[in-house]
Formats: sequence, structure tokens, C-alpha cells
Amino acid sequence: MDISTKKEGQLAVIELSGGLDAKEAPAVKKALQSLLAEGAMKLVVDMDAVNFIDSSGLAALVSTLLAARKNKADVALCGLTPAVRSVLELTRLHRVFTVYEDATAAIDR
Repeated sequence: MDISTKKEGQLAVIELSGGLDAKEAPAVKKALQSLLAEGAMKLVVDMDAVNFIDSSGLAALVSTLLAARKNKADVALCGLTPAVRSVLELTRLHRVFTVYEDATAAIDR
């Protein structure tokens, strides 16, 4: 899993690539939670290059969303691949997260 972060003020965009599974979820969760701890109020998770997600990956995203909501911050997902979108829809998490087609749409929200 590659993790790339861009910050501008209270906006943080984190780009993920590879599989978001039990092996990679702790590092992703740590990166996301660090951005929130550093004061990011608008967090965009770009999953355009994520080809797989399992329950551990979902848990990392959900725990980040819960932490963000406690701080009145916002988390949005974008660029979902068909495999990731399918898992989010099966678990109905697409109703919990705000989902955008791409990072530009998520940033401009």
C-alpha cells in the first residue's frame, strides 16, 4: 500500500494505492488519524488506485469517520474502483460516507 498526503490549510487529501487489507489497515488508520490530529477539518480519501478492501480496511475508514465527527471534521471518499464500491454497497457504508467520483469534486464540495 502506498500512501501519499497533500495538505493545504484545513484540507488534507490522502491518496491510497494497492490493497487495503488487514496488513495495511493499521498504517492507513494511523495516517488518517494523524491528519485529523494535525487539525485537518476536511479529509478526502482518494481510493482511485485501491484494488481491494476487506473488513479491516473498512474498520480503518469507519474509525476515522467517527474520530472526525467528534472533532466536527468531515471525511469524504472518492475515486472508488468497482471492487471497492461493491464492498461499500454490500455493507451499506456508501450511505454513511460522502462519496464523490473524483478528488476534484470532493475538494470543491
